Formats: sequence, structure tokens, C-alpha cells
Amino acid sequence: MRRLLLLPLCLGLLLLLPAAAQAKPTFNQAVDKLFAWGFPQAIDNYLYRLPGTNPALGFRWAGTKPDNVSAQYLAMEMHRIGLKNVHLERVPVDVFDFKWAGVTSAPAT
Repeated sequence: MRRLLLLPLCLGLLLLLPAAAQAKPTFNQAVDKLFAWGFPQAIDNYLYRLPGTNPALGFRWAGTKPDNVSAQYLAMEMHRIGLKNVHLERVPVDVFDFKWAGVTSAPAT
């Protein structure tokens, strides 16, 4: 009789096992896993290496092409990890995109 009760109990526990294995992690567990995989560091390294990034300070001027490229990359990554309703917004900024400079001297008279 004892063996007959043990069999359904074991089968019931086996049915619960996949549900426990597929349980969604908490937010903190998911973030910890991303850090362990080096996810944020990889994004930071990619953004730091974009052309136009200040090599000494590691930033881009707001409103410049490198800033827009980094924003598009971050939006793509957010879509890739499953975030919904990700979009870029236009934000007016007062900034210049320095492209060239030179000095000309006139001949001495």
C-alpha cells in the first residue's frame, strides 16, 4: 500500500519540477545575471569606442552625429532585450558640431 502512495507522490513532484525550473527570475536576479555576463560593460565599451567620442573624457556632444548614433544603438539594444514602446525623441539642444578650423596669415607689408 505504501508503494502505491509513493508512486503518485513522486509523479506529482516530477510535474512540479519544470514549473520551478522555468520560474521567472526577480528583477534583481535578472540584473545580476546581466552583470555576470558582462552585458552593461560591453555596451559601455562599444559606446566609448564610437567615432566622435572624446577619448579623454568619454562623452559625445549632445545633438552631434556620434550622439545620435549612440542613441540609436541604445534603442536597438532595448528592442533586442524585449522592451516595448522604445522610441527616439527630438530634443532641442544648443550645441555645435566642430568640423574644421584653420588659421590664415596675411603677408607682412
